[in-house]
Amino acid sequence: MGYGSEHDYRPCFWIRGYPVYATTLLVAIQVAGCIAVSLLMAAGHGAIISFFTFSVPGLLTKFQIWRIFTYPLINSPDLWFALEMYLLFQFGREVERFLGRSRFLLFYGALILVAPVILLGAWAFTGYAAPHIGSYAINFSVFVAFAVIYPNVGMFFSLTARWVVIILMAVRTFQLLAVQDWQGLGVFWGVCFCATYLMRRFCGRSSDFLSHWIRNLKNTLRNNHSARHLKSVEKNVTPVEDDYEEEDGDFHASIDPLLDKIAKHGISSLTRKEKQRLERARETLLDKERKH
Repeated sequence: MGYGSEHDYRPCFWIRGYPVYATTLLVAIQVAGCIAVSLLMAAGHGAIISFFTFSVPGLLTKFQIWRIFTYPLINSPDLWFALEMYLLFQFGREVERFLGRSRFLLFYGALILVAPVILLGAWAFTGYAAPHIGSYAINFSVFVAFAVIYPNVGMFFSLTARWVVIILMAVRTFQLLAVQDWQGLGVFWGVCFCATYLMRRFCGRSSDFLSHWIRNLKNTLRNNHSARHLKSVEKNVTPVEDDYEEEDGDFHASIDPLLDKIAKHGISSLTRKEKQRLERARETLLDKERKH
């Protein structure tokens, strides 16, 4: 199963008619980890939890590789964790719809690796790095990815997703600064930066201006069709090229409803074939701009 295949955008499996996506599994795994932590602490076996935190000495001297992947599972069972899981489920599903399952899991896996890399760097420069636990920065960065894809989507009190991310990042930054948690601040900003960078890479050059080119693609296609027709007449195109122009007109007409659909229901409402058609239109425009 390669990237972009039709199967990559389908559920992993179904349970009694309910689709289970990769995002759903991530939420279930983290909830199970939180429950396990609670039970261990209640039974007086909290020391076991230390074997699953990320610890640089444990990784480098004892080669406990599992710590790289288990630290996000250690979370406190509180209201903030419940809210975190709700946000992951809501916005992670949208990011998964946009990327496809394989690239979404690669994206999430990369976010998990950011904290170990930063802490290993801190250990190399300062000789000290505190143990690290929790998935807050990772799951918040999924929301950052959502804001990169849909920056102008309305959220709270008429604020768009872009501004909600900026406000929440500022609040979290000042919280960490107040307690002088420099390690936590570095991890938080590092994971958020990684999420932004990867989403732009996954989406291509136009990811920064996704909403911009969606708004302008319709007008560009309309103007482009007229300009190309005039240019073809001036060059005395053959009947074969005339047929191509006619097909191009049909192609333009087929793209027009897709842009209306995006404007009304968002890009996630498109099917895989519709996304491929839209991507071909974008590539056609880029090729035209390079030629001119």
